[in-house]
Amino acid sequence: MPSDLDAAVRGTMEQWRQAYEVRSLDALAKLYAQDAGLVLVQQGEITRGWPDAAALLEARLGKATAVRVRLHDLSIAPIGAQGATVVARMTREISDGVTTVNEDGTLTLALRQAGQTWAIISQHYSYPVR
Repeated sequence: MPSDLDAAVRGTMEQWRQAYEVRSLDALAKLYAQDAGLVLVQQGEITRGWPDAAALLEARLGKATAVRVRLHDLSIAPIGAQGATVVARMTREISDGVTTVNEDGTLTLALRQAGQTWAIISQHYSYPVR
């Protein structure tokens, strides 16, 4: 895999991680494809299109007082000339100040190149229920 592709996608993933931790919908919005083709899946629940994805992210982050995200064992593979997949172990803690939810699972993303940046077009996150 070209090192520039690897570095660019890893940079996008770090921006995504940081945007979650600072609970910034604006920062996250810059990383997602803002069209009807966007698909987010978490624990079997499907969200389609940017407007619904933005509402989901806003609801999740709006209640949070603290978010911690850790990505481990990132695996990046190119898809054609302008795409890539990312698979990683993800640990995420979301707290509303009273209750903290801990998730430890597998994150899978598909990204497409949009000029000098990368946009998430598909995201799947699942973890064992404890």
